[in-house]
Amino acid sequence: MEDNHLAKWLNGELSEEEQKAFVASADYALYKRIAEESTLLRAPEFEAEEVWNKLQEVKNEATDEQPVIEMDSTPVHWMEPFRPFLKIAAIIVVMLGISYVYLNSQATSFTSEVAQQLNLNLPDQSEVVLNAKSTLSYEQGEWEENRRLELEGEAYFKVAKGSKFTVETSLGAIAVLGTEFNVRQRKGLLEVSCFEGKVQVQQGLKKLVLIPGEAVQILDGNWEEQKVSEGAVPSWMSKESSFNSVPLKIVLNELQRQFDVDVDQDGVDLNTLFSGSFSNTDLNLALESISIPTQLRYTRDGKKVLFYATNTP
Repeated sequence: MEDNHLAKWLNGELSEEEQKAFVASADYALYKRIAEESTLLRAPEFEAEEVWNKLQEVKNEATDEQPVIEMDSTPVHWMEPFRPFLKIAAIIVVMLGISYVYLNSQATSFTSEVAQQLNLNLPDQSEVVLNAKSTLSYEQGEWEENRRLELEGEAYFKVAKGSKFTVETSLGAIAVLGTEFNVRQRKGLLEVSCFEGKVQVQQGLKKLVLIPGEAVQILDGNWEEQKVSEGAVPSWMSKESSFNSVPLKIVLNELQRQFDVDVDQDGVDLNTLFSGSFSNTDLNLALESISIPTQLRYTRDGKKVLFYATNTP
């Protein structure tokens, strides 16, 4: 929309045709919101009667001291030279409002690197620890009214008491009021573990409430309730990655995140279910922890690791 149309709209000077075009524009909703919120601004209060009396006193004093000058009754349009500047000022006010709304609608985002754990404090003093290669984002400008975050990866949450706290992932949402819990979201896998308080997990129309010591694993849409140690913390916070009946491909992907290595395979069934754990600090020990229970062999060349089946020539 052209600037002169914006100024005319602010001054109520749009024609019927221009008004229809403006309402149909993509920016109308934003401008309308700014205009409505500007009506909430109030000028400072003052005593009207007291101010009027003082003005009368000044007028009387001026009349006593100065000769009366006859004024021409012809109206003087003294504002006319300033009309272009008023339009510019109106546009500036609107643009400042747009900037304010835009800046307050920007998402705050944090991403952990390979082999990194990232400690975060949210605006309400809730605490979050991101596991390797994970991303957390939220709208800081709306946080007080809506404690909602988006997570891709894995994170441990220690939530301060307050309004509803929601963690959304591509595979489901987790809602709490004040608790400690862990969320792992990887391709096709969502795991939620409750260590304190209560957690509600929702995927589509299905919901499940977890209490301390309970967990749920949602793998390719299949729900499985599990147990965790009540009052403990996720194993990855103690530098160990643990798994319970997950496809081997998820385990190997986690190995890459924790050690910044390229993992390949030859003749390996990546859908084989794996239960166990590996160290996040010792790559050789981690490779042994994966290869022994799966009866796989591996070779390592710098940052390249190849797993292969024992019957592979």
